[in-house]
Amino acid sequence: MKTVTVTHWPANAGQVTINKVRARLEQEGLTPCRFDMLPGDAYGDHAHPDAEIRWVVSGRMRILVDDEEIVLEPGDRLAVLSLVAFFALLARAFVRLRVESRRLAAFLVAVLLSGPMLWYGRTSFGEMLAALFTLGFAVQCQGGNSDRLLFVEGLLAGISKETAFPFVLLLGASASFGSGERWKDPSFRWRRSKLLVLTALASLILNVAFNWLRFGTPLNRSYVDPRYIVSSLERQASYFFGLWFSPNGGLLLFWPSFVLLLVLSAQQAVRGWRAAADLPTKLGLVSPVAGMSLALLGLTLGFSRWALPLY
Repeated sequence: MKTVTVTHWPANAGQVTINKVRARLEQEGLTPCRFDMLPGDAYGDHAHPDAEIRWVVSGRMRILVDDEEIVLEPGDRLAVLSLVAFFALLARAFVRLRVESRRLAAFLVAVLLSGPMLWYGRTSFGEMLAALFTLGFAVQCQGGNSDRLLFVEGLLAGISKETAFPFVLLLGASASFGSGERWKDPSFRWRRSKLLVLTALASLILNVAFNWLRFGTPLNRSYVDPRYIVSSLERQASYFFGLWFSPNGGLLLFWPSFVLLLVLSAQQAVRGWRAAADLPTKLGLVSPVAGMSLALLGLTLGFSRWALPLY
């Protein structure tokens, strides 16, 4: 399934330059390639298996997508992206939860559809693919029986979204705590803990190797560029507040169904904590929502220190 979006150059971003375009694409983790066309140049109809982005720096480009003619002006960005990963994410969530409750499975799918993930999926194939791998990793930690599959899905989650791989340990531990009676077995806890550490280390090694080959440094240079780091604590607080409360994309107002899911999960965890007789059972009931909340807090705190370039 394909979708096409056109984004225009912001009025306050100044002149369109190739350096600004390149910086923005690299900041998104993409590898830009420049190509020049002469007036009248054309190429035949073709397709790509994954995402394609075209950004016009100068001149005009006429493109035909599914019988729709689109004319791009300087600064216009065309994204021809696949929603396959997003709908695979919905299917994986529904199939996993319907075993326990079809209503719960339908509710989670509704939560995913009602928030910004569908909109975000129209502008980023990689983000949805990372979400799919992360969900698969959590499913394997919570109820899977294959250590090999858990490692593979955790590794894919860690390398498909390199800025989130430190949370592989937290997410894996939280989901494993909720795996029921198995977590009470000391041998299972020891084996699972070693496997989670191994998965996180493997993700770290692969990310470092990729960055070294691409940038010549162990870190993604675009993520640590001082031009994009917010040094002022006041601005960081402002960005953090905006991520949660902004009416134009803030988590609490833009995705209320997700917040409702967190609240309901917390209420259920508190009830379970009070009713449980032993500490391992209590931890198994509260750790998933606690781990998810901590991961969300850590991600939003991290994002508040990082600013995207102004094109």
